[in-house]
Amino acid sequence: MQPIYQPAAGPPPSTPNRPGRGGLLAIVAATALISAGLGTAVGALVIKSSSTDAAAQTVQPANGAGASATGDTHAQDVGLCTRYATINSAIPKPYDNAMDILPAASALQAALEDYPGASEPIRQAMSDVVAAYYARIAVFGGVPRQGLAEPPPDDRQSAQAAYDKAWEICGFDEG
Repeated sequence: MQPIYQPAAGPPPSTPNRPGRGGLLAIVAATALISAGLGTAVGALVIKSSSTDAAAQTVQPANGAGASATGDTHAQDVGLCTRYATINSAIPKPYDNAMDILPAASALQAALEDYPGASEPIRQAMSDVVAAYYARIAVFGGVPRQGLAEPPPDDRQSAQAAYDKAWEICGFDEG
C-alpha cells in the first residue's frame, strides 16, 4: 500500500517572511500615540469653543443683507426681499429655457429656508414665485403628466400676479 501523501523531493519549503512581534508592537504604539495626540487637539478645540468668552457668544452669522440670520421679523423680511431682488436681477429677460430660471428657483427656495422668521405674507409671496418658476421649468422641459409626475399648470397670468405681488410686498414698486 502506498502512502496517500507523497513528500516532494528537496528541502522543505521555508515559512513566509512576516514582521516580527516587535514591528507589530511598534505600529500599534505609533497608532495609539497619533490617536492620543489628535484626541488631545480636538478636545482642546472643543473646550476653547465652549468657553464663556462674552465676545464669542454675541457673534451671530450674518446674511448678505447684513441682517442676523436669526434676528427679528423685519431683519428677516429685509434679508429675504434683498435676496429676491438679487436673484431677480440675475435672470435673463425674457427667459426662453429652463436653465434660465432653474438657478433662480433653487436660490429663492434656499432663501426661504435661510429666512424662516420672515413675515408670512412675504414668505407666501416668495413661495408663489418659486411655484411659478417651477411651472415654467416644467413647460420648458416638456415634463409629461405621467405616473407620479404632476407638473403644475402653466398659467402665465397667475405667474405674473405672483411676480407682481412679490415686487409689491417687498416695496420695489415704490419710487
